Amino acid sequence: MSLLCDIIKVTNQKEEIKMKIEDKGHMIVIRENLLDWYDEETGGLCDTAPILYENGELVEINEEFLAIEKEEGFVLKIVDGLGNVEKNI
Repeated sequence: MSLLCDIIKVTNQKEEIKMKIEDKGHMIVIRENLLDWYDEETGGLCDTAPILYENGELVEINEEFLAIEKEEGFVLKIVDGLGNVEKNI
């Protein structure tokens, strides 16, 4: 397991969120409750979520963590409450 970022602080419109992001090889695990941004219709995160990703599939989300299976060309973006990219991982 490789830790991408120990803690990332993201300020959205409501609060500051602290996320621990882990790279487990074929999967990224974000240790934070992101259920408020989960869209059941699409099975993914809303555009207003504090993270955006490309070339990956959300495989599990719960109150403790979110897991994304990486595909070739995977990109993870940390965004602020206005949709501005704060960090590319």
